[in-house]
Amino acid sequence: MLISVIASAVSTSIIAVPKRVPKKLAPDVHYEFSLNEIHVKTGWYYENSDFTPDEKTAYQLITNAYANYKTSVMIPVLQKDSLSRVYRAIFYDHPELFYIDAGDYIASGNSMEYRCKYLYSKETSMEIRKTIENEANSVLQSCSGTQKDVIDFISRYIIENTRYDNKESKEDQTIVSVFLDHETVCAGYSKTLQYYCDKLGIPCIYVVGY
Repeated sequence: MLISVIASAVSTSIIAVPKRVPKKLAPDVHYEFSLNEIHVKTGWYYENSDFTPDEKTAYQLITNAYANYKTSVMIPVLQKDSLSRVYRAIFYDHPELFYIDAGDYIASGNSMEYRCKYLYSKETSMEIRKTIENEANSVLQSCSGTQKDVIDFISRYIIENTRYDNKESKEDQTIVSVFLDHETVCAGYSKTLQYYCDKLGIPCIYVVGY
C-alpha cells in the first residue's frame, strides 16, 4: 500500500510507504511516543544513493556529530561536490536535525576535518526541541485508528495550523517554521510530516524537485 501526501505540486513532496498496514488499530487506544532522545538513523538518501564507501562513512560520522552538537569531526577525504551531496542527504533524511547548517572543512593530506555549523546555540536548540516535542507529543497522543487515519489526522493538523508564507528564511526549510512560527513553505510542510512519520515508524521519503 502506498500512502502519499503532496505538499506542493511544483516543489516538494512526502511519500510515506508503510511496510505493514494493520487492518485496524484499536480506536480507543491513544499511542504514547518517547521523543526525549534524538534517534540517529540512516535514511532513504543514504540507503538508496550511489554513495561511495567513504561518502557513507562521512554521512554517518557527520550525522552523529550534528546529533551530539560537536564542533568538528574527522572524516575521509572527499571532493567539495561529494561533501555537499553528503550534507544534502543528511538534511533530507533527518528532519529532527532542524538546527544544522552546512559546515566547512580543512583538508590536509589523507585527513579531512569537517567543521559543523549550527543555526542556533546548543541551549537555544534544546529549548526549541522541547517546544517541538511538547506539541508533537500532544498531537501524537490524539491519534487513533488505522495507520492511514493517523497520517490523515496529522496531515490535516499541519495544514490547518500552518499558514503558507514564502518569507525566504532558513527556518522555512525546517520543522521550526511549522512548530514555532506556524508559517512555512512547501519544504516546512513536508519535513514536518516526515518528522511525524519517523516518530511513528512509518518509512517515508522527502522528495525535492520541480
